[in-house]
Amino acid sequence: MGHNTTIFGFIECASEHAGMNQKTIDAFAFDDVYPFVNSFGWFNFTYQGATVPFSQNFKGDSPEEWRAWFVRFEELLSGLRILSATVIFDSEMKSKRYVRDYVCVDEKIVCYEVWFGNTGT
Repeated sequence: MGHNTTIFGFIECASEHAGMNQKTIDAFAFDDVYPFVNSFGWFNFTYQGATVPFSQNFKGDSPEEWRAWFVRFEELLSGLRILSATVIFDSEMKSKRYVRDYVCVDEKIVCYEVWFGNTGT
């Protein structure tokens, strides 16, 4: 049995952009198998906005695979109207958690925090 990496997180937007964002996600050219499959749920309306969750597993624990996933994720984000997004890579093999946060600043999506931390296992 090999190791895996779990990717999960959410994208947050204003409620009025949820319908347009859902259409953009539905029309996006996801990979059929790997690395960027459609693992996105439907927008859930919350107190002050809407969020869409996502999650998937990778076989293995390669930073190259992570980079390929992030390139595609950021391509998707560029077509959305968001407030923020959080992506968490939970590495089974290295017992580490890699977190990348995105925020919309002046209508541009920027990554403002990248860090590693122990998962406690």
